[in-house]
Amino acid sequence: MKFNKFILIIPALVLILALIVGSSLLWRLFVAAALILAASYLWALISGRGVRISVDKPPSHFQLGERYAREIMVENTSRFPRLFIKVGEFTDIPGYQNERFLNLKSRETRSWSTTLTCTHRGEFTMGMVTITSGDPFGFFTEKRTFGEPTRIIIYPRIVDLPLFKSVSLNEFGFISGFQSINQISPNASSVREYASGDSLQHIHWRSTAHTGKLMVKMFDADHSYSSSKTFWVVMDMAKNVQAGQGEDSTEEYSVTIAASVIRHYLESGMKVGMISNGGMLSMFSPSRGEQNMWAMMESLATIKATGQMPVGQLLLNYAADFKDDPVIVIIATSTSRQLMESVSKLKSQVEAVVVVLLDAATFGDTHTPLNTAHNLSFMGAQVYNVRKGDEVAKALDSRSTVWQTNYQD
Repeated sequence: MKFNKFILIIPALVLILALIVGSSLLWRLFVAAALILAASYLWALISGRGVRISVDKPPSHFQLGERYAREIMVENTSRFPRLFIKVGEFTDIPGYQNERFLNLKSRETRSWSTTLTCTHRGEFTMGMVTITSGDPFGFFTEKRTFGEPTRIIIYPRIVDLPLFKSVSLNEFGFISGFQSINQISPNASSVREYASGDSLQHIHWRSTAHTGKLMVKMFDADHSYSSSKTFWVVMDMAKNVQAGQGEDSTEEYSVTIAASVIRHYLESGMKVGMISNGGMLSMFSPSRGEQNMWAMMESLATIKATGQMPVGQLLLNYAADFKDDPVIVIIATSTSRQLMESVSKLKSQVEAVVVVLLDAATFGDTHTPLNTAHNLSFMGAQVYNVRKGDEVAKALDSRSTVWQTNYQD
């Protein structure tokens, strides 16, 4: 039971004055004040009794942007009404509140539904409901709890990447010695109209002559080859290179891209690992399966861009772990000389280097170097440019990489 200690001051002063003055009126006022306090205490003590709560246990995880309908039922099992009842759910999920002020008749049951919209990724608690009862004057309050706090994870947003792929350098005529990440079957399965970025080597001349439009051949990927490949996703979570705020920040874009790339490759049966330089360095060794995916998703749900180590140094530190000719997918916010040197060194030991480069200038950074994407492409990396406001799926379309642009030029 909680109460405001100042409510005892008035009866105490009246009592002191009654003792000093000896006035019968003051004695009556003291008795009245004492009776009011006693009645208020009993009211607050009893008013919450006989009230029961029924609430469903929340799922253990959600996904950013997901909506979850939640129902709470309050029942007064007593023959007497219960007045001035406050029912609230304890949670630390940003932007979510679930509370009601109720006056319950005898044997009355009330229920209501609320909708939780997951607007922030992270680890939170919910599920515990409190009933706060009190007297009409607000002198005393009593709380009772129902249920247990449940740990929930809000995973990052994941988008489908149907056109994202890693391609070899020699497919675009740059450097020999690299094999294609997604080997192409020698047999064309269909044809379609030419789109900007398509290789001229794949033009189907017979269909072009027949339709009067440039048509290109479509090939099926050799999944028996690609499923044996190893992919590393390397995240740049250094604090000093981030820009933007909230959902429109390089941190949130990086997490969304990392989660989407990881699922993209794992659903294709490939082995995927992850390295990040957040507040604490973390590494997940490449493997397949849902267990590996959700372990990385949980890490991405709570990761913060508070690291101190530059991503170029991170790559050098873990270079010895890049075995079996893997593909390295680097999600970076800014490029430094050290990152370019790391990319250049990695070429000799990995199959391909892909850099998803967030254009920090569009997120409000005024110190972004110019031509960073082209500089990386000249170092041998396949570069995707992502700007603030871009749809991730469109930005990670392999037909619009810097390589493709250079090739068309």
